[in-house]
Amino acid sequence: MDKDSVVTDNSELLRGGTATAVGSWPGTDPRESAATILGELPDLPHLVELPGRGVGADLIGRMSALLVDMRFDTTTRGYRLAPRPGGVSRRARDLLRADLDTLEEAWEAAGSAGTGRPIKLQVAGPLTLAAQVELPSGHLALTDPGALRDLSESLAEGLRSHVAEVRKRLGAEVVLQLDEPSLSAVLEGSLSAVSMLDSVRAMPEPEALTVLNTVIATQSAPVLIHSCAAPPALALLRGTTAAAVGFDIATIGTRELDSIGELLDAGKHLVLGLVPTT
Repeated sequence: MDKDSVVTDNSELLRGGTATAVGSWPGTDPRESAATILGELPDLPHLVELPGRGVGADLIGRMSALLVDMRFDTTTRGYRLAPRPGGVSRRARDLLRADLDTLEEAWEAAGSAGTGRPIKLQVAGPLTLAAQVELPSGHLALTDPGALRDLSESLAEGLRSHVAEVRKRLGAEVVLQLDEPSLSAVLEGSLSAVSMLDSVRAMPEPEALTVLNTVIATQSAPVLIHSCAAPPALALLRGTTAAAVGFDIATIGTRELDSIGELLDAGKHLVLGLVPTT
């Protein structure tokens, strides 16, 4: 996922040759990060994630600040759904609020307020979120159809509000990126269960497609689905209603070229991870 990305199409918000970045950023200072991104990625800057700040600041933890009526707690393995708001959800909300305030200040200082300049927001997609978050019972949310449905609905509603708030704060057009690093593992059934007695079934592609498209359909911003899996699940991504598909160029080979051509024939914009940032 640590790749700078280049958009390879010419739509209004996703113009060919536009440089952006996946989302995670080194360091812990949101002010410095916002200033750097607005200066170095002027055509499509993004709201950064600073996972170096710890719990509630990483891709999954931040979602506790965006979900509606669902909150996280921590376990020794990561995050789990909690029955009521606690320290993790409060910290995630405080960090996100500080990041938005800082971005708004930098946006105004750069003279971008009210110009319609685009901004990219990146969040965990529904399948990766369900594959990384545990239920109170200790099982992955992905293994419970009801929990997966509730989590996806909560995510969809939270993202609508998130996009609307950012659009109002900045006077900006928004591109929404759904990060799905666990997508291939979900489809292959290669996720690790909580215990050796449990198993995580491979999710059929039609079922996964329904989950993704249901979340996408509720959004008012164009959606980019990004996967850093090797190789990415290009056939499934082609079937989504996302406007754009992103993957690292290093994760594909000659055998994937036909699938990439099919993506283009389907009218998808391509966002290619080209430049390592490590």
